[in-house]
Amino acid sequence: MIATNMKIESFTGGATAALGVLVAKITIGPKTMYLAFFIVDAKPTYSVLLGRDWIHASQFLPSTLHHFGRKIR
Repeated sequence: MIATNMKIESFTGGATAALGVLVAKITIGPKTMYLAFFIVDAKPTYSVLLGRDWIHASQFLPSTLHHFGRKIR
């Protein structure tokens, strides 16, 4: 992890200081890419948030269908 002084803005507009940045080589299906993960001290609903840059670069369509473990009717 690399130290950083970056602040992350939440959906509610509050700011949280990032503890550091972790760069990881990720392979999903046939695509491999390097991603920067900003580490924060928080108790979020999601463990990883993927931004538009990742969605466009990977050409994958992420789904939250099973996120809460509920069936969609």
